[in-house]
Amino acid sequence: MHLPEVIRSESQDADVLLIDCFTLYLANVIRAGRDAEGQNSRRIRELRDAIHSSSTSIIAVSNEVGSGVVPAFRSGRVYRDLLGQLNQEVAAIADTVVLMIAGVPLALKGRLAPRRRP
Repeated sequence: MHLPEVIRSESQDADVLLIDCFTLYLANVIRAGRDAEGQNSRRIRELRDAIHSSSTSIIAVSNEVGSGVVPAFRSGRVYRDLLGQLNQEVAAIADTVVLMIAGVPLALKGRLAPRRRP
């Protein structure tokens, strides 16, 4: 729930921050603010802004949940839509966005680092 604050404080002394993962973070945000859907979007913007204003490199892990079956329950659809919003907002400010499928990295934005040969 305090991820934006942690990013702001820890980025002052770190070269790299790893956020693993947005999926779990968002589940906790939704659980804590069950009656306030507008607050969920606000928290997403706060997280995006904290990442954007950070002077350190940030690696963020997330899951893609919008390509599958439409969830049967409203809570599942709300979660799917909010995670999609979070992923899109962070991708918009990111230098590089990589989608992993079956262990194969696909650059959606930016470039992949060249692979080193053993």
